[in-house]
Amino acid sequence: MVEISFLTESDRACREVLARGKDTYFDVERINDSCEQTWRRLLDDQQIRGIAARLNGRMVGIAHYLFHASERFPSLV
Repeated sequence: MVEISFLTESDRACREVLARGKDTYFDVERINDSCEQTWRRLLDDQQIRGIAARLNGRMVGIAHYLFHASERFPSLV
């Protein structure tokens, strides 16, 4: 069964393997500082968050999402 959960500090190494694999697939080069900044934002930012998909306890996928402030739905902000 696939489980979805927020990323935690202990997920860093697995998330980095998956992220670097994606970068390789799409032929993207990133500087190491960029990886650190992204990781900090995924754990500490109020708007951007990271989630992990786990199959039998092993991380098999990641996603990032961003909440946008909206004047249309002020009660959701």
